[in-house]
Amino acid sequence: MKHNMSIINEENILWSILEGTAYAILIFDNENKIIEVNRSFEKMFGWKKEELVGQKAKMESFIPDQWEDQAKEVLENVLNGKEIYSFETQRYKKDGSILDVSCTFTPILDENGMIVGGTTTHRDITEKKSAERALKESEERYRSLVETSPDVIAVHSKGKFMYMNPAGLKLLGFKRAEDISGVSITDYIHPEDRPLVRERIAKMMETSDQLESIELKVVLPKNKVINSSVSASPICYRGQSAIQVIMRDVTERVRMREQLQLILRSAGDGIYGVNQSGEITFINQSAAEMIGISEKAAIGMRMCELLTNQDEALIKIEDDPIYRSLVNGDAVEVSNQYIRRQDGTSFIVDYICTPIKENGIITGAVVSFRDVTERNNTEELLRKSDKLSVVGQLAAGVAHEIRNPLTSLKGFLQLLQKDAKDETETYYNVMLSELKRIESIIGELLVLAKPQAAKYDRVNILSILNHVITLLTSQANLKNIEIIQTYRLSQPIIEAEENHLKQVLINILKNAVEAMENQNHGKIFVSAETNEQQNELKIEIKDEGPGIAEDRISKLGEPFYSTKEKGTGLGLMICSKIIKDHGGKLSIKSELEKGTTISIVLPIKQSIQ
Repeated sequence: MKHNMSIINEENILWSILEGTAYAILIFDNENKIIEVNRSFEKMFGWKKEELVGQKAKMESFIPDQWEDQAKEVLENVLNGKEIYSFETQRYKKDGSILDVSCTFTPILDENGMIVGGTTTHRDITEKKSAERALKESEERYRSLVETSPDVIAVHSKGKFMYMNPAGLKLLGFKRAEDISGVSITDYIHPEDRPLVRERIAKMMETSDQLESIELKVVLPKNKVINSSVSASPICYRGQSAIQVIMRDVTERVRMREQLQLILRSAGDGIYGVNQSGEITFINQSAAEMIGISEKAAIGMRMCELLTNQDEALIKIEDDPIYRSLVNGDAVEVSNQYIRRQDGTSFIVDYICTPIKENGIITGAVVSFRDVTERNNTEELLRKSDKLSVVGQLAAGVAHEIRNPLTSLKGFLQLLQKDAKDETETYYNVMLSELKRIESIIGELLVLAKPQAAKYDRVNILSILNHVITLLTSQANLKNIEIIQTYRLSQPIIEAEENHLKQVLINILKNAVEAMENQNHGKIFVSAETNEQQNELKIEIKDEGPGIAEDRISKLGEPFYSTKEKGTGLGLMICSKIIKDHGGKLSIKSELEKGTTISIVLPIKQSIQ
């Protein structure tokens, strides 16, 4: 009884194992009749046990045509007592679909050692085979891409070629793939690039990191040199560490880039590019020179750091048209933009900003600008010239109409003076003196009407300054204004028209006194110094008056514009013209509540007599 129970338990255990395994198991006898299948078989192939047990296993129901001969051979071997382990094949499922399986066949022996049947164990390897097929397809696609690629694709280890695709073999002059094996990669690198290549190989072998692409010069047969873009990445090839190289001929691209750079360098306009953050990515020589910075130092700068308004205050980034262009993608044109140079000075430009888009995404912008400072100055001179022309014509007409009756008055006065008595002689002299002064004023007006043929003589500037200051000292004293003189004249003699210089200095010094008359105190500083090396005499007249606003200084010297309540602006305009006719320059600096300084620079010797 115990023996039978032991047998039952053993059978139960074996059956439990059979039903519990994930493998599909089929048991058949030596007549190929199905004796048993487990639950995993039902699940894997779709048949129920009752559909199969007792039935003869039909090959056409289980085995695809291409595997029939293999199945017959396996069955024959099993029934002859041979075990067959884990061979891969395919089987039909009940629904007709094909399953990839790994099969193990084992013969069943009776107590006499006779073969009475066999077992088949099936393991589903569909996912494995799908992965293998996908890998194979991928390898085939990659191999096809490599073999047909127009780019050079090569593999090397320790600087020696192991593989090269047909494009590479053709480029380097090899007929067979095996001819490249063991050839040094540096044999085809230009000598100036070899140290860099060796350094990159060592770095990749040490870190296994892929490095960014670089441009190298590659030497081809017959010493032909091409420019190539080369990328490299570490791989495992034939079981050893290696480096895969992809090389593309960019000679034409480099040539076009060099031509573009030549165009950019030779362009008179400033051109620079910015990325999406507004940082400069390239800049041509003209732009760098205008800004006063090297091309290398400009890279990475933000141009908004140099954009200012007319008051030299930096523009806020949200007000920067270039920044707005990068945000909204619209091209912008801007006129009269101030740019601050590195030395602190500014110049005026017109510029166009054009966004760069890649696949609809703004990646940066190109800005081209032109220095229009000289153009604006010329336009301003033309505007002043037009005004001056109108004033000149008016002055000529007025002077002509006054001069005719003035001549008559002067003639009759001179006739009457001959018969004048002693007590009236003084009156006649006064009237004639005033008429002479009117004639002088008319002469000043005519200065505006037409060029005067000035006669330059050797004059003593010190004497002229002393004479002018003597004339205005009494007026200054009445206002409690002190005139302080400082002279550093190594050579006081200059070539000039004396009366015209006196006219200029009287006008300027008189303006300085009048600017301070409401203060009833103060000082006027008059200085003069010569620079014989530069053939220059510089005169400065500085007052301590209320000063002039900066936005009004540029308009001084224009006709009909004056800081005085009843001024016409003609006085300073005449002064500027006289100094200009002398080949000199008159400039004005002023600061509110601190005073005004007028500088006159004259040549010591005139180049044209």
